[in-house]
Amino acid sequence: MKATNRTSKKTPAKRFKGISSDAIALNVGRVHLWQVLTGRRESKPLLARLADLKKQQAKTGIQIPAKKPLVPIPIELAAAENLAPFFFNTLAKLKLEVIIVRFDASKDSPIWKQVGIELELERELQSVQAGFFDSSYFPMGAQWHFFHVGRPALGKAMQAIKSALDARGLLPFTTLLHAESPGELREWYPGNTAAMISADADTEA
Repeated sequence: MKATNRTSKKTPAKRFKGISSDAIALNVGRVHLWQVLTGRRESKPLLARLADLKKQQAKTGIQIPAKKPLVPIPIELAAAENLAPFFFNTLAKLKLEVIIVRFDASKDSPIWKQVGIELELERELQSVQAGFFDSSYFPMGAQWHFFHVGRPALGKAMQAIKSALDARGLLPFTTLLHAESPGELREWYPGNTAAMISADADTEA
């Protein structure tokens, strides 16, 4: 009987077929979904939504292509996770800050003419290598868009967003917020960085 030579091999990163398309359909980041699937993050609601998505794909045989939609999908859960203590602390360990761009979305607000504004702001952030868009929340009369920004680039990111909104005439309808903790948001515009508000403010607006 011949002896078998065994060599240790590094375990490759686990792959999930269609994860990019699934992440877009669920309106979450691909990395976030991968970390939930591999157990690095915990999100039972996201796993439940993914299971429902897979059932729909199995019935229809259709998989959403890996391309970002121009119109945001209003899934409140994805946005709410940004202010959930566990996920917020995970972002902090990764040295990522949460910026929120809140728009007045009353009937006559010009924001309704700015379809895909969150993706335009993401491009502005990426142009200065500061961050990326995560998810959106659409309560009555408002739009909340969440962005993840590298801690050292926080000031640069705020300025890039503010300049982009000013160029589009949207500043009068905008509040820029930074999540200091899962329960507290700091207002950067209008006003100043000393203004603190509750993270629950306006969620029922």
